[in-house]
Amino acid sequence: MIVGNTALNVQIGRTDQRTALRHNFHINTKTMEEKINKILVYSLLAAKNVLTLEDVALLTGLSKSHLYRLTCTHQIPYYRPNGKQIYFDRSEVEAWMKQNRVATIKETEQQAIAYVVAGKKGGNL
Repeated sequence: MIVGNTALNVQIGRTDQRTALRHNFHINTKTMEEKINKILVYSLLAAKNVLTLEDVALLTGLSKSHLYRLTCTHQIPYYRPNGKQIYFDRSEVEAWMKQNRVATIKETEQQAIAYVVAGKKGGNL
């Protein structure tokens, strides 16, 4: 079996490499554009104090349907100035996210020691 002209095979190999490089460059460029767009979206979000439902979904990681459920059941503070579109105050959403803090093991141990030392009277549990 004749393999063929080595110079021709090398040239075809180079062409395949160039095509692969162009393809990878296109993918990398697209990935870079997506990253830049994400940075832009997060930068704009960081500058806003009044947030839309989409903004809160992005900020909290919750789905829009779950956020609608939370507003329906009045579990998250929101505003409805026109009766249709809902808005959120960033500081209220952040405070809502920080509610029901769970104590660390060290804090729990300190509370237990304080409870025992205080004779089961003055501990803050």
